[in-house]
Amino acid sequence: MKQKYLILNNDDQKELIIREFSELDDKVVLLLLGEQKYDVKSIESAIKKGKKALTSTLRTEKLYPPGLYADKIAESVISMFKEKNNP
Repeated sequence: MKQKYLILNNDDQKELIIREFSELDDKVVLLLLGEQKYDVKSIESAIKKGKKALTSTLRTEKLYPPGLYADKIAESVISMFKEKNNP
């Protein structure tokens, strides 16, 4: 079973949303396993402290990706926020 993650930055609500999907056997259908919402201010604060702090902030009871995925998600979030701040 493969997992896929969708990272959304909802500027209207000032929140970051991460959705976790599972790829079913036919590899065409994705099943939503969970969704976690984060306050943008807490994410920005964690980014300033470093990738390890961000990874800890992103991991919750509802969303706890394996280490490799957590690192990639953190890198993507950092990149997303850098692009947002540097248009």
